Amino acid sequence: MQARVYHGDERNLPSLLDLLSCEGIVVHGPDFSLTKETQLSIDTARELCARASGKPFVEARRTFVIVCSAITNEAQHALLKTLEEPPHDALFIFLFPLPHLLLPTIHSRVRLETLPVAVSDTTEAHAFSTGSVEKRIEIIKELLDGEKDMRKIDAFLSDLERILADSPDKEKSLPALYRTRIYVHDKGALLKPLLEQLALLIP
Repeated sequence: MQARVYHGDERNLPSLLDLLSCEGIVVHGPDFSLTKETQLSIDTARELCARASGKPFVEARRTFVIVCSAITNEAQHALLKTLEEPPHDALFIFLFPLPHLLLPTIHSRVRLETLPVAVSDTTEAHAFSTGSVEKRIEIIKELLDGEKDMRKIDAFLSDLERILADSPDKEKSLPALYRTRIYVHDKGALLKPLLEQLALLIP
């Protein structure tokens, strides 16, 4: 299969590149492409598909690494044909924190993989998971203070997901978290109400 989805976020990128290098995949040069977007758009998806139809310059194949926190349904549909009938010399690798939210048609065309958890400061996420609603609201206020930083919010939600996945109430808490992760990347999303709702819904 010419496409893989690794469960992770941008903090896992060094580990992913190390893994690819160990596999003999060249992670630099004209036949390697790294795309980073908070939300992968249909325009970027179409551009990647167009580039995949070309021929390698030096290596035996071209490698496309896509790092994103969300993928629009339109972008997934745009990728379908290329992932279904990929050029034999093109490899697509996605680093994505929510592989379970990919369309079923995408799932059937990729291989799901897991990378080691990146080392990160989970202090905020741990305090959020164990704190009172008041404490959680305070953490949200600090998280949103100043200029909106979606990478910081995504990192916080990724840390929180790892913590909640081991909690006895994960059947209740994880669906609430997943819904938040979907909607925070919507155009014009109101982050404060979304995160405050999460603070109320997690047991």
